[in-house]
Amino acid sequence: MVVESLKSWLPESLENEARDLCAALQSFSGYRTLWLDGDDALWHAEPDEMLEELGHRYVGTFFRPDAEDVCEALAKLMPVRRPAVVQTRLPAPAFARVGALVPA
Repeated sequence: MVVESLKSWLPESLENEARDLCAALQSFSGYRTLWLDGDDALWHAEPDEMLEELGHRYVGTFFRPDAEDVCEALAKLMPVRRPAVVQTRLPAPAFARVGALVPA
């Protein structure tokens, strides 16, 4: 079984934006609340500001977060991907073909 990090579900542009935002948040001395807008852009605000009225989704409230924490929180808001279906051009095994089995 392969365990995949939630972070791998993020588009690369959003992961880069989270990294840049975390660097900018290091200059704040208190908690900041992160929001995701309809265009998947990150916003930060004071914890008492509610951006839900603008259609933003709540990501979390953090104190000087690192990019990993923000990416994991963001990934929980992303739609679940369906596993990739790998199609091969190999023929079905002989025992799976109709009429391949001959009665004894």
